Amino acid sequence: MIQLQVIYGKDAGKCVRFQQSVVHIGTDPGNDFQLTDPEISEYHGQFTNTHESSYSYCDMLSAKGTRVRSANIDVLLFSHQLPQSVALTGECTLSLGQSVLQCTSIPNLLQDGPAAQVQRTETLLLHALPQTTDPQQLAFLLDIS
Repeated sequence: MIQLQVIYGKDAGKCVRFQQSVVHIGTDPGNDFQLTDPEISEYHGQFTNTHESSYSYCDMLSAKGTRVRSANIDVLLFSHQLPQSVALTGECTLSLGQSVLQCTSIPNLLQDGPAAQVQRTETLLLHALPQTTDPQQLAFLLDIS
């Protein structure tokens, strides 16, 4: 299970939990997680459940790409020829358009007779930094990631 929440941007406050193994994000109404930020592509990207608490994110040839950051990763996924993806575990930030999203990987509850066993939860942070040239605003935005 994955939970996506917009924590900054035009859709701030939007929060949805998904049971399916693939979650599409973008501005088109056909996406699982539709956003209204005009800087985000119609079919911007997708999350894919790769393991119990691991996901991959794929930038689907978006117009402006996706910035991915974690303790071990700092990469811009951007190509107009081939989709690019990255494996996500632990806490990550993704920047797309001018929105900041938070992604939480929530393993499913396992039924074991009458009692349910809860497994650990990992959090992935997704951020999109606004385009700005103001040094103070850039320093603040980079500091919050």
